[in-house]
Amino acid sequence: MDPSSPTAPTAVSERRIAAEVISLLQGDLDRAWALKDLAAATAHGEARIAEALWNVLALDVGGARRRLQAERDGVMRGVVRLASERAPRARAVPEAEAPHGLSGPPDLERFGPLHGWVVELPSVGPVAITRALWSLVRRGEPVAPYTMGVSTEAWGRGREGSVLRCVRLMPTATPPGGGAAAWSHPAAWFASFRYQGSVTGLNDACTWMAASWVPSAELRLAYGSLFALVEGVPDWRGRVTATLHLPVLELEA
Repeated sequence: MDPSSPTAPTAVSERRIAAEVISLLQGDLDRAWALKDLAAATAHGEARIAEALWNVLALDVGGARRRLQAERDGVMRGVVRLASERAPRARAVPEAEAPHGLSGPPDLERFGPLHGWVVELPSVGPVAITRALWSLVRRGEPVAPYTMGVSTEAWGRGREGSVLRCVRLMPTATPPGGGAAAWSHPAAWFASFRYQGSVTGLNDACTWMAASWVPSAELRLAYGSLFALVEGVPDWRGRVTATLHLPVLELEA
C-alpha cells in the first residue's frame, strides 16, 4: 500500500505507546500488570510495548509500575512535589475526537496552591451535585465565577474508594464550619478545557480527557485532583458552563 494513500495505516509513535501503557497502569496501579495484559488492552503487541517503554522511559513494565507507585505514595505523603518547573509539552490532538460539550484545544497552565471547602457527594447525579453546590453557596461571601464545582482524583477514576466532591475555592485556608471540610491542593500543571453542556455530560468529558486525550497528547496524569469549575449553579435544564482542569506531567517526568 502506498504510504501516502489516505487509507494507509498511521504508524503509532513509541511515545504514544508508552503514554497509553502508563495511562493503563495509573488506572489500576495495584494490579500486577504483565505484558500480555497490556497487549490485550491496546492495539500493540508485547514486543512493541516492551521496546517503547525501554526506549522512551528506560523501564520495563514492572519498573514503570513501581516508579508510579512510589510517586503516588510520595505525593500522598507530601514529600514529592506535584508540579515540575517546566511546562509539559502536549502533542496536538484533533478536536473532532472530543465528546460533545468540549471546545478548543486546552491551555496548559500552572496554578496553586489552592485552598477551599469541600462537601463529599452521597451519590452522583445532577440533583445531588446541585444541592451540594447550593450548600457551599450559602457559606461566606458571594461566589465568584469559576471558583466552585466538582473534584475527584484524576488517576484511577471510578475505582472502588474514589470520592467525588463539590468544592468551593477560597483565597486562604479559612475554616468552613457546618457540614463542609477544609481542603487544599498543591501547585500543579493543568490542561484546562472549556465545557458547555449538561451536568451529566461532565463525566464523559472528564473520562475522555483523562483516558484518551492524555495518552494522545503523549503526556501522563499527575497525582492530583481533576476540577470542573462552573461559571454558576446549573440552570433549570441542568446545563452548565465550566472549565475542566486536569493535572498533567511530561511523560518522562
